[in-house]
Amino acid sequence: MGLFGERASYLIYFYHLCEYLAAAAPGANEKQQKKWLEKQKKLSKTIRFSKY
Repeated sequence: MGLFGERASYLIYFYHLCEYLAAAAPGANEKQQKKWLEKQKKLSKTIRFSKY
């Protein structure tokens, strides 16, 4: 089963999800983009995404 067991695929997918979210982050500046990205990452852990 490996070191992470059943969660291994989740860890890989979450990593890739974060890459895609970072590339898609809206905002006029880096601070806004980081704030949006952190919100989306937190929401993704509960499978609730925001449009903004």
